[in-house]
Amino acid sequence: VFDVEVVVNVIHHRGQPAVVAVHRDVTLRKAIEKELQQSEQMFRNVIDGILTVGDALVVTNLEGKVLQVNSEFERLTGIKKVDALGKEFPYAWLLDEEMSRYVLWIKELREKKSLRDFDIHWKHTEGKVTSVSMNTTLLYNALGRPVAMMNMARDITSRKGLEEQNRLQFDQLRVLYELSRTLTSLLRINEISEVVHRHLVQVLPFDSFYIDLYDEATGSVRNIICYDLVNNVRARIPSESVAASLKPGTGISKVIAARKSLVEFRKEGEHAGLEHPFGDKERRSMSLLYIPMFSKDKIIGVLSIQSYTANVYSETHVHLLESFGNLAAIAFEKAKLYEETISKSLQLQNRNKELDDFTYVVSHDLKEPLITVEGYGRILLKEHIQEKNSAASEYIHSIIQSCARMKDLIDDLLTLSRVSRLSELMETVSLNDVLNEVLDDLRFSLQEKHISITTPAQYPSYYCNPTQIKLVFRNLISNAIKFNKSEHPFIKILMEESERRILCSIQDNGIGIEKRFFDKIFIIFQRLNPEYEGSGAGLAIVKKIIELYQGQIWLESDTGKGTTFYFSLPK
Repeated sequence: VFDVEVVVNVIHHRGQPAVVAVHRDVTLRKAIEKELQQSEQMFRNVIDGILTVGDALVVTNLEGKVLQVNSEFERLTGIKKVDALGKEFPYAWLLDEEMSRYVLWIKELREKKSLRDFDIHWKHTEGKVTSVSMNTTLLYNALGRPVAMMNMARDITSRKGLEEQNRLQFDQLRVLYELSRTLTSLLRINEISEVVHRHLVQVLPFDSFYIDLYDEATGSVRNIICYDLVNNVRARIPSESVAASLKPGTGISKVIAARKSLVEFRKEGEHAGLEHPFGDKERRSMSLLYIPMFSKDKIIGVLSIQSYTANVYSETHVHLLESFGNLAAIAFEKAKLYEETISKSLQLQNRNKELDDFTYVVSHDLKEPLITVEGYGRILLKEHIQEKNSAASEYIHSIIQSCARMKDLIDDLLTLSRVSRLSELMETVSLNDVLNEVLDDLRFSLQEKHISITTPAQYPSYYCNPTQIKLVFRNLISNAIKFNKSEHPFIKILMEESERRILCSIQDNGIGIEKRFFDKIFIIFQRLNPEYEGSGAGLAIVKKIIELYQGQIWLESDTGKGTTFYFSLPK
């Protein structure tokens, strides 16, 4: 059984009526018609279903003529369904500046058959613009041919709002991070305040910008930076650097008293006095935001921004400016500590220089009368030397010895005062040359005591003052010679070089030092054993020189077994 189409015509044949019937097999056509009916029903079911969902629907033919819309389309555009049907491109609900984007979208659709997530704007008849995301697909008939385009548009206003909010938060965090990184390297108050302004202008709206430092002890404030509009261009306004008394009733005084942020909104025409004697004196700020800056729970200043526009600042602005204030407070406190450290360091340097100058002058002046006393003593001794059993000769001899000992003390004191004076005469020297020169000077003493000496196999070079390093080796080796009564005395000198320092050691097998005297021996004029000659200044000189190079000196010793002095010189 199959479907046929019968066409019957009446004709005359040989003078009599006759019937001509044409039978055509239409099985295939009937099948196609059935499929078309099913496709159309399915399409209508889809349309009916979409009419009830929350997305706007626009169905057009391939030429762009509107075939169908739903109620959500009416809500977003304000265009009734009866008015939308039959409309052709360009559509009234599209923005003029986005028409070209839409054309490219449709062109790409013909190539890809379906497209997703195309963000565009639709315009309402009342002028409101809505952000929508479109998904578009081609509709096909039973023969597989495209017959229409279905556009689904979803209102993404809230999503766009969240995206914008996230972008703003990201920008704020980025600016805060960049500010914190920059502030770590700054130690001057003016530089810090400029950097805070430069970063703040990226994320907050304002016309005026102020930072005032507060001195709790005197109850005064000092403006350190001010920006304001001059001819509608933001510019830095010179401010008085002198501190002024805190004025009651001002925003700054309110913030300091309440210890919390303050937002003020003024009304048009409302009278308000100027808090600062600079900036734009012709206009009054309409929106004002003040933030206290804390350091260890103590207010050190107030950061404020102001706008000539009314009702500008929100809680978000307050929290953001508080973050800026916290970072600025830390930087200002660090800068203050740095300035105090520099000031005290300069004071200490000046006092040390004065002390060195005083020591040098006094020591130099003391030598002159000593030389005179010693000279007259020798004359008197020469005159009385022939007298037998003369007590005067003994007294005069004692005077001469005391003068010689006093001269040695003064020489050591002069050497100690010159240590810091010689620090400017720096050069790279071989420690081999330095040590050989010292050993040559001490050769007679080494031979006299038959001391065996061991020197390093390798010698590093060092950037230093040669005279100072010679004093270090001379005093330590001289002590090793002097305080040694061993039958087989020896001195062993070692040097080790690393990436960060040079370590030297001088070991002997002399009388040794009790541990309780380890710190005392580095104090000037401290003599532990009266049996041995000396002023007691040698190790004090050594310690001062080593510390001048930011090095360290220490010792290991056992009584009767010897001593090893170590000192390190940083590279």
